[in-house]
Amino acid sequence: MQPARSGEIRHVAIDGLKVRMAPLAGAPVLTLLDRFTTVEVTADPADAEWVKVRTPSGLDGFVETRSLYAGSGARFKTQWCSENRGALPGAGEILTRRVSGDHRLLVHNEGRRDGVVKLKTLAGNTVTAFYVPATYHIGIGGIPDGVYRIEFATGSKYSRGCGIFMDEMQASVLPVTLTFKYLSANSVRSLTKIAEISLSPLPDDPVQPQPLSSDRFASDD
Repeated sequence: MQPARSGEIRHVAIDGLKVRMAPLAGAPVLTLLDRFTTVEVTADPADAEWVKVRTPSGLDGFVETRSLYAGSGARFKTQWCSENRGALPGAGEILTRRVSGDHRLLVHNEGRRDGVVKLKTLAGNTVTAFYVPATYHIGIGGIPDGVYRIEFATGSKYSRGCGIFMDEMQASVLPVTLTFKYLSANSVRSLTKIAEISLSPLPDDPVQPQPLSSDRFASDD
């Protein structure tokens, strides 16, 4: 690894890289960067252990030099994701579950590509994510109370390591939120809710998916 120089393009080599206010291990953390995030070196380092960089959002801060690799992260990410695909998920497999509850969601995937559905809080935190193969209709339980954004992606060659499809990936978000909450304490039946969504709604359906970036979908915050 060559010493960093001002103007160079490098990418993050670890998960959750801390960008600090000063080149010190105890300095305040300005933000965290995901693996493969591309950054620009903005100054020749005065200390070989630290380098000043600018993040994609325009934030300037310091990171440990050893946590950066040369070049843009895009190409390296594709290679890493392919090498860490893992086994193909099964129908209805829960890929992420941070909290459980009593509600259910029915998902219809009538398309020709497999899908992954995520329920995210309004702050962007993923509560649950699950796999829905092409042509499958699947019911998912264990959803807790809350108000959720519904994001989904379709494609082929799903990578467990990166949470994306390697081929033909298309990510979307529904322009409505989904609310699950207890309706009454007097009846068990009224405590749970079953909702229903389609990954390929008919053209006359008023709720049409909106485009979403692959990176935004993959982010779980």
